[in-house]
Amino acid sequence: MNAFERFANEARERSRSASDALKYACHNWAIHLSRAPHPWDDTLNHIFQAFWNNHIIPWLEMEWCSKGLRSCLVVLSEGQKFVKVCVSTI
Repeated sequence: MNAFERFANEARERSRSASDALKYACHNWAIHLSRAPHPWDDTLNHIFQAFWNNHIIPWLEMEWCSKGLRSCLVVLSEGQKFVKVCVSTI
């Protein structure tokens, strides 16, 4: 239990010390990607897959600590809507 508390405290501290630009990007990435031209080209598809495969957990940590679980679920739900249309394989 102590390890979890330490992890949670460290995550909160990282989210507090993050720049406003990073917080904005974490909260609004799905909105901006939804405005990208459809269908996505290979470059955007590759970038999104790299984000999803390598950075979704740190994103979840940052968003959860700064905006809460409900915000994470809303952003992921919005992302899921357009990913179904734009990304062939995840």
